[in-house]
Amino acid sequence: MTLGETIRYRFPVFEHRTYLNSCSQGALSDAVRAAYESYLGTLEAEGSLWGEWVDRTEQLRRAYAQLLHAAPDSIAVTTSASAGVASIASALDFGERNTVVTTDLEFPTIGQIWHAQETPWRTSRARPARPVGRDDRRPNRDRIGHPLSATATEADPTSQRSHS
Repeated sequence: MTLGETIRYRFPVFEHRTYLNSCSQGALSDAVRAAYESYLGTLEAEGSLWGEWVDRTEQLRRAYAQLLHAAPDSIAVTTSASAGVASIASALDFGERNTVVTTDLEFPTIGQIWHAQETPWRTSRARPARPVGRDDRRPNRDRIGHPLSATATEADPTSQRSHS
């Protein structure tokens, strides 16, 4: 039995729909609904319990850090991936490295965020998806991807290659 099969029952929409919208409006699990109802209940009964909800966010940050084998202070909890990328993109000092290379597999707002950072001396571009061969290090089920070595060659000579 797959992980998906073992937790499918936690998502009521799956009982009557094939749900493919996995971006900002992903399928709502029973645990998320319960947490949201708890949040709304405290707003109605107590008003804004800011400290309690900040504490819960910190618990979430620590759980993500443990999952990712990272320090909790290296984890940012944001409202969305787009909000997180926008915060990072607007804060970066590009220095001499003046090109951001993304892929066309990104969620559309990610490319738009990098495009918004462009200036006459700073550019961004998306690299098109291509079939991934067996010799690539990160194959996926769809066999579509972007090997890091190929993406690095898209960057300007002044850009530094990132190793992951």
